[in-house]
Amino acid sequence: MDVDDFLQEKRASEAKERLEEAKRKLREEKERLKEELRKQKESARSERFQSMSHHPDDRHQIQQVHAIGGPGLKPWMLWDLIILGLVLILFVVAMLYPRPAADAEEIQKIVNEKTTMLQNQINDLKANMTAKPAAKPTSKPKVTIAPATEEETEELETDQNSPVPLVDFTGYVEDTSGNRAGEIEANGSEVKYSLIIQNLKTDNQVCKIDRIKDGEETKNYASNVIIKAKEKDKSTYSVTEKGTTNFIYNIRCAFAEYNEESKLIPVSSYSRELEVKIKIILN
Repeated sequence: MDVDDFLQEKRASEAKERLEEAKRKLREEKERLKEELRKQKESARSERFQSMSHHPDDRHQIQQVHAIGGPGLKPWMLWDLIILGLVLILFVVAMLYPRPAADAEEIQKIVNEKTTMLQNQINDLKANMTAKPAAKPTSKPKVTIAPATEEETEELETDQNSPVPLVDFTGYVEDTSGNRAGEIEANGSEVKYSLIIQNLKTDNQVCKIDRIKDGEETKNYASNVIIKAKEKDKSTYSVTEKGTTNFIYNIRCAFAEYNEESKLIPVSSYSRELEVKIKIILN
């Protein structure tokens, strides 16, 4: 049973109960009036007989009373009956007036609006919680000249194609034992470590690396790092300076495809920078 049927049935039931109550009160009032009229008639009849037996000349007055409306029906009783009838008629009309349908429509409208609002909120939450898939690069016409120079690759950074998201590749530092490290401390004359860039997708990628050493930045420290699908690039570096040296590697990658010369070239704009930090302490 939907909301409309339930409300209509409920209001109909309440109206029926109120109507039955009004009918019951009307029957009680009628019985009371009948009883009162009966008593008054009996009293009037007794008084009339007594009056006729003592005053025969009063018969003309009794006939006039009967002609007016009877000895038992007084004007205030007539007014009571008329008012009671009007109240009953107004009550029945008010109960039968088709308000339940209008109220049900209004309630249904409110329910629909609330349902729509909640559904929209649920959809927004689902959209925010669902990870968006990596955008596939759109195919571009093949070029005959590979953009191998820095100037040509810089132009591709402004391309409008979808860049590689940061979730499509990752970068980290390993020590000589192959363990991931954010800080390496050693004694001696040299410390070695490896910068790893891993391609997480089934598309080939080409990457650039900017290096910041103790606050001094070197743009395009490595400018054409090719990483094939699902593979890694491992570059090993060494530090011979005593003390503490801080390195920050900012990695940017783009999707790559083979051109007619069988060279991997970027076919999308480059991603945002992925930052990899390492602290080297040489004692």
